[in-house]
Amino acid sequence: MKKLVYTVQGLEKPEQQALLSAVLPDLVRAYGGDGKVEVDLLASTVSLCVPRNVSCAELEQSVNAALLAHGMQLQTPPGVRYYAFAGSKKKAKTVSVSTFVATLVAAVSVTLVVTMLLTALVSTAYWNAKGLGGLLGPSDRDEIVINDDSLALVDQLIKDYAYEGGDPEQMMDAVIKAYVAATGDIYAEYYTKEEFEAMQQESQGKMEGIGVSVVNGTYEGRNAIKLIMVYPGSPAEAAGLKPGDLIVALKVDGEMQSVDELGGFTVSVNHLRGVAGTKAEFRVMRATGEDYSPIEFSITREAFEAASVIGKVSVTDPSVGIVTIIQFDLPTPEQFEEEVDALLAKGCTKFVFDVRNNPGGDLESIKAIQSYFLSRGDLLLSTKDKRGNEEKEYVDTVKHSSPVYKVCDVTEDEIGKYKDLTFCVLTNGNTASAAELFTATIRDYELGAIVGETTYGKGCMQSIYDLSRTGAYYGFYGVEGGLKITTRMYFPACGESYHEVGIAPDVEVKLPAEVLEKYTTYDLPEELDTQLQAALAQMQ
Repeated sequence: MKKLVYTVQGLEKPEQQALLSAVLPDLVRAYGGDGKVEVDLLASTVSLCVPRNVSCAELEQSVNAALLAHGMQLQTPPGVRYYAFAGSKKKAKTVSVSTFVATLVAAVSVTLVVTMLLTALVSTAYWNAKGLGGLLGPSDRDEIVINDDSLALVDQLIKDYAYEGGDPEQMMDAVIKAYVAATGDIYAEYYTKEEFEAMQQESQGKMEGIGVSVVNGTYEGRNAIKLIMVYPGSPAEAAGLKPGDLIVALKVDGEMQSVDELGGFTVSVNHLRGVAGTKAEFRVMRATGEDYSPIEFSITREAFEAASVIGKVSVTDPSVGIVTIIQFDLPTPEQFEEEVDALLAKGCTKFVFDVRNNPGGDLESIKAIQSYFLSRGDLLLSTKDKRGNEEKEYVDTVKHSSPVYKVCDVTEDEIGKYKDLTFCVLTNGNTASAAELFTATIRDYELGAIVGETTYGKGCMQSIYDLSRTGAYYGFYGVEGGLKITTRMYFPACGESYHEVGIAPDVEVKLPAEVLEKYTTYDLPEELDTQLQAALAQMQ
C-alpha cells in the first residue's frame, strides 16, 4: 500500500478541513481502502493510502473531482512530499539518496528546500497520463520509492553538529546535479537558473564561455570531455583548441582535478562553463600519431555571437558551393537558406554540405532544414518513448506560436526548395545527433552521396524542462533552473536506429594524421582536405 501526500490549492479554512475529512474517507473506502485520510490545514495537504490493486491515476482523478466540487484542487503536478510503500516492500525497488549524498561535501539543504526538490522530481501518473506535465511519466508496475528520510537525517545532523556550514542554495544545486548524474543518462543535466539562461541564449546563437561543443569521452579508461567542435571566432579557437582534444582535468579552487575527481562528465562541463571575463583552466590530451601529448590551457571566457552556418565558393572548383553547418541552432534554417541562395546567385550549381564535427542541436531546426530537401507528406522522423509509444512527423508547413521558434517556421515555398540540387554530405566521427538525422535523411531518400567517416552514433532525444514553468496545468515545480533528460529514441525515414552504431559513408575517406595535427576542418586548406576532394570528385 502506498501513502501519498498532496498539496491542495485553496485549502485555507477550518470548515474546508472538516469537509474534506468527511468526504474523502468514503471516497477512499469506495476503492477498497481503509478510509484513512489526514487533512492538514496548516500545510494545505491531504494524506491518503492507495490500495495495492488500485490505479493511482484513477483514485487521484476521483479525489481531484471531489476537491473541484468544493473550490479546491490538487496542485498540478500534485505536490508529492513523500511517496513510499506503507506495508510490505516486496515489489519495491529503493533508490537510496544517500548513495550520492556521500559523494558530496555537505551536499544537503534545509528540510523545506528538500521538500521542494521532491515536489519537482516526483509527479504522479495521473497528470502524466493526461499529458499535462511531470518529470517521471506514468508509474510502472514495479514502482520506484523515493524517500527523503536519509537526506533529511543528514541535513539535521549537519545543522546540529557540523563545524563548517555551507550555502543552502549551493548545496541544493549540488544535490540535484548529483541526483541527475546518478541516473546513468550521460546526456542528462540539471541547470541552475544562471546556467539555464545561458543555455537558452546559446540555442539562439548567443554565447558566453570559451566556445566549444563537447560529448562524453574517455582517456585511458577514465572519463574525459571530448571536444567535437570549436566555434570559429571563439576564445577556444584563438587559444588553439581542436576538435578531438580530450579535457582530462580542470583547475577548480586552485587545484587541477581529473574529470572523475570532480564528479564525472556533467559536473566537469559545468566547471568548464562560466561568465565572460573569468578564466577556464584545464589540461588537454591531444593525439599525436599513436600517442597523446598533454597541453595546459588558460582561456578567458568571452561573450560572442556564433554563426551556425558558413558558406563559400570552392577554390578547387568554382561551380561548387561549400556550406558548413556548425550545429543546428534555432537561427540555422534562416542562415542555411541565406548561404545557399547566395552561392546559387554566385553561379554555384553543385554543393558540399559539411557536417563534420556538428554535434546536433534543436529538433525544430533540423526538421525545417529537412523540409527544404523533401516533398510534402514525406516522413521526417519517428520517435519512440521507453514504453514503445511511437510518433511520426511528416513534411508540412509549420508556423510556431513561440516567438523564439519563429526562425524555424516552414512556408509552402520552402518545402522541397533544394531537393533538385546536386550535392554531397561530408561526415566524420564527431558528426552527431541531429547532424546524423540530416545525413540519414539524405541517404534514405537517395538525394546525395555521403563522404567521409562513420558518424558518432547518437540517436536519442533529450527534452528540456523549465523547472520554474507556470501555467494552468503546471502550477510550479518549485526549483529554479532547468532539467535535460533523455526521453525518446528517434529514427530516420528508413526506420533503423543508428544509436551507438553511427552512419557509414558511401565513400569512406579519412584525413591524414599529419593534417589533423596541424589543422581543424574549419581552417583546413582545400588541397589538403582529402574528404572534400573526394566529394568534389564524386560530383564530376
